[in-house]
Parts: sequence; structure tokens; C-alpha cells
Amino acid sequence: MFDGAGRVFQNCYVVDDLDKAIEHWIKTIGAGPFFVNRKLDNLEIEYRGKPSGIDIDFALGQAGPIHIELIQDNSKNPTVYNDMYPKGSGGGFHHVGMLAKDFEAAVSAYEDAGCERGMIGMFGSTPFAYMDTRSSVGFFTEFHHDTAEIRALFDGVEAASKDWNGERPVRPMSELLEGPRDPANAR
Repeated sequence: MFDGAGRVFQNCYVVDDLDKAIEHWIKTIGAGPFFVNRKLDNLEIEYRGKPSGIDIDFALGQAGPIHIELIQDNSKNPTVYNDMYPKGSGGGFHHVGMLAKDFEAAVSAYEDAGCERGMIGMFGSTPFAYMDTRSSVGFFTEFHHDTAEIRALFDGVEAASKDWNGERPVRPMSELLEGPRDPANAR
């Protein structure tokens, strides 16, 4: 198959209200802290084979060994997020995330198995792809190319969760790579 198959590190949930979802995950699961990026709307993506764009707010946190991603989709155009959860539906579990050392081989393997590329793009210099695996497993599967850039982001989330004492539960995403910032900027 390919390097990275079956090594799920992330669970993602589409939510109607990012702030309420973060609060819920902190209070009920003890996940955190969450690193927030508001108004991510500058990614060039392809949705179902056609150029498109997205407008999302998202947060990354950690619950034990599992990386938690929360996405609030503000897009006016179709996305893989509203393929499953139209705005106002309440949201729910959306995808698992995996890293792939050979990104193209991972995507090709899933295509060869009959899964369509739902959405592809670049996060920084790291390619990602959402494979539509809903018919086989009930949710999407996301691959990130296993780059130093994306590892630094995900490792930073995990490191912040180690021995986290509940302080500063919401932090700006920029803090992961640039160092601490004013926590008021996260909201």
C-alpha cells in the first residue's frame, strides 16, 4: 500500500459554533489547549476537480494521544465540510487525518480503491487531500504530506497539551511557530 496507512493521528469534527465546541471539548473531555485560526480563506483548493476556495475558522487541540481538529465552515461555495454537514445542521464527526511519507502514492491508492478526491490543496507548503471514503467507512479520510512544516505544527499542539494545567485554553495558531502572543487575539 503506502507508508502511513492506518496510522490515524487526528479526528476532526465540523461544528456550527467554534467557540462553543472548544468550550465543550475542554469541559467534557479535558482536551486542550486549542490553537485557533480565524478566517482561513486564502487557500487555493480544488473541490471535486474544480478550482475553488474555502472560508473556515478552525482549532487544533489534543485529547490524550488523539489530535482534535474543529472546523466551522463559513464558505459560500460547496466544500467537503458541507458535503456532510450543511450549515446549521449541528455538525459532527467528519474525518480522520493521516500523514503520508509518499503523498501521491497514498492518494493514488485510495483512488485505485474507488475513492474520489473530495478536496485537495496546500496548507503552507504541505499538500493535503480529502478522500471521499464515506461509502466505505462513513467519513472522509484526510492525508497530509509528511513534511517538517506540518510535523512542527502538530508536534506543537501535542507538546502544549503535556502537563497542561488549564491556563490559556484558547491560543492563537500563530503562537505554535512564532512563540507566545497576546491570548486576547485568539478570539
